[in-house]
Amino acid sequence: MGASHDDWDCHRRDRALLLGASLVDVAHLRHPLFLLAVFGQMWDAAQNLIGVTFLGYSPKLVITNLVYQATGFSGSTFVLKLLVTGGIVWYLADAKDEMNHTWWWLMTFFIGAIGLPMGVRGSLRMMLGV
Repeated sequence: MGASHDDWDCHRRDRALLLGASLVDVAHLRHPLFLLAVFGQMWDAAQNLIGVTFLGYSPKLVITNLVYQATGFSGSTFVLKLLVTGGIVWYLADAKDEMNHTWWWLMTFFIGAIGLPMGVRGSLRMMLGV
């Protein structure tokens, strides 16, 4: 049986990081939805890096292609996704107590729902040689 949502809220002051004037709970950063969101985005970035670098694929998304064209480095997507996803997850962890509970869950799930299917799709395309 997994931990309840309230279990993630315990000991807020004991396990918090101080970043500027913001107090962010480390336990919130370990929330399964955040881990899924970061994992999904990094899987998408990793399959993009492998496909472009080793298998001759070209980036399919407009933003990914623009970043690749601007930098000339296929790993730039990895760095961009890590920074953007990390920033959004950090914000959502910080705003968890102030946000509407439903919107918080929806936004957190949405981040994972964007990256994970794209990573699976790209990996399957590479495995099948499509």
